[in-house]
Amino acid sequence: TSSVRTVEFEKEAPTRIEQMVDLLDDHKGVLLTSSYEFPGRYARWSLGFVDPPLEISGRSSSGQIRALNERGLVLLPLILEQMKELQESNVLVSVETTTKLLSTSSTSKDDDESDSSYDTILLQVAPPPPVGTFTEEERSRQPSLFSVVRSMVDLFRSASDHQLGLYGGFGYDLTFQFEPIDLVQERNDEQRDLLLYVPDRILVVDQDKKNAWEVEYDFKVVVNNDDTTTTTAGIDRVGSVEPFEPFHDNDDNDDSSSQFLSRDTPVGDFAKSVELAKREFAVGNLFEAVLSQTFREKLTSVKPSLLFRRLRSRNPAPYGFFMNLGEQEYLVGASPEMFVRCEYVMGDDKYTNDNINNDDTPVLLRVETCPISGTVARGADALEDAQRVKSLMMNAKEESELTMCTDVDRNDKSRICVPGSVKVIGRRQIEMYSRLIHTVDHVEGYLRNEFDALDAFLCHTWAVTVTGAPKTWAIQFVEEHERSPR
Repeated sequence: TSSVRTVEFEKEAPTRIEQMVDLLDDHKGVLLTSSYEFPGRYARWSLGFVDPPLEISGRSSSGQIRALNERGLVLLPLILEQMKELQESNVLVSVETTTKLLSTSSTSKDDDESDSSYDTILLQVAPPPPVGTFTEEERSRQPSLFSVVRSMVDLFRSASDHQLGLYGGFGYDLTFQFEPIDLVQERNDEQRDLLLYVPDRILVVDQDKKNAWEVEYDFKVVVNNDDTTTTTAGIDRVGSVEPFEPFHDNDDNDDSSSQFLSRDTPVGDFAKSVELAKREFAVGNLFEAVLSQTFREKLTSVKPSLLFRRLRSRNPAPYGFFMNLGEQEYLVGASPEMFVRCEYVMGDDKYTNDNINNDDTPVLLRVETCPISGTVARGADALEDAQRVKSLMMNAKEESELTMCTDVDRNDKSRICVPGSVKVIGRRQIEMYSRLIHTVDHVEGYLRNEFDALDAFLCHTWAVTVTGAPKTWAIQFVEEHERSPR
């Protein structure tokens, strides 16, 4: 069940958002904000929560679902039942329970006896079948951590609610669960490939309609194997406090202190990697490669919340985010690019699937993306902006690069969309940000009935604009020539 409380837009909503920013220094949670509008594409919303009851995390083929408070403990028996169904379907090879938060520890493996003291479900995903034994369209349905995510989405899905869902971050290495890449970089065993939360209280602010509200969820859990019923009603919405730990040099260990590097790529080596990429272009192995290097700074006194506030002020963007992922891992950023967006729409009969609305109108799942390629710096004034826009639009190289990115994007969609439904609905549109001007395409398609939003997400991993083309070759080139894992 859910209850909705109206939040006063002018005074209470901004205060609540800023309180949430402060809380995220020490509490797990997510804040998503938009500070940029574009008709038909981006609207200004804010959505956030702290102290969620459930956490889903994983690395490679191992995952876990963990209760973060007593409300989460109520939900675990139902989730355990769901995971055992995946095991029976040979998607998971093992499902175990263990205790990480409670005072006593116990582990039970694949047993039918419910252990009321567990707070964590440990999962092991079955190895996927060899490449070539399934069609390209079936790639996103092979066993992976996303099989667990899909099961959790199905469990919490509600046609009457548009806010309840899974929120968090996906790591770059998730693509290796779908692309046959030879890994050469040394990975940190503690680094997670995904971290998602299930919230039970969400603050939503719609700047366009000047409206704000807070949704609180309570869950009634009925477990089939013992017919017991429990509920989260009446249990406090609380979470653990994990204060932000600033960086400290280890004065007692010179070796430890000397290991900090401000950049992972020595001066001059990045240019050498670019030259190697150009040789691959010349022989036709690559058309584009998006190489990167990592720069690091010690955060000795400034909290993540201050970084977020500075970024939000200096670089307004459609997708701003501040996440406390636990284990002293924070994600702070602002992005102009939509990766993938899916939403149900009333559709054309020629794109119809089996979803029919009450008035016999076809309901279609629309997928859209906005590839960005072509960038110049903003001018000093409007006249200089106009000159730079003209120069950008007349640049044949920039036009060709965006065309290539969009062609790959269209090909990705064609694997799962209704034939003929994939279209470019916006071509080389200008988007102007605080410091940059971009040219952007807008591509849409309508999913076939057997696919969902997760399939749309997976078939685009990762975009040409962050890897290159051809995509698999580019990902392999990045793996071999960058100095640290992404």
